Amino acid sequence: MKDGKYEGSTGWDPAPITIKNAILREDNKELATDIEVNGCKYTATLKQTINGKYEGTFIRQQGGEKHTGNCSCRLFEDGEDILLFGRWQEDGCSYTWWAKLETLE
Repeated sequence: MKDGKYEGSTGWDPAPITIKNAILREDNKELATDIEVNGCKYTATLKQTINGKYEGTFIRQQGGEKHTGNCSCRLFEDGEDILLFGRWQEDGCSYTWWAKLETLE
């Protein structure tokens, strides 16, 4: 997968979830995403580890409040299909999350 801008959908909640921006940069070493769900905006920044996994943190903004948590994923690519699959830790709970991305540029 090459550096660039992507968009797509994700899941860990029954509500519709949209990824407005997903940016892969620094030769696939960093992944940044903006996600919107139920009036909340999530901004996640993950860095690639030695074993190829992406690990990082997110900031959830709702109203005037900000919360943080940890997230991680692996990136899978098959032709034009791009899938992120991993763990999302929020408010003391651990979730399995996924995202399907499409190339913008």
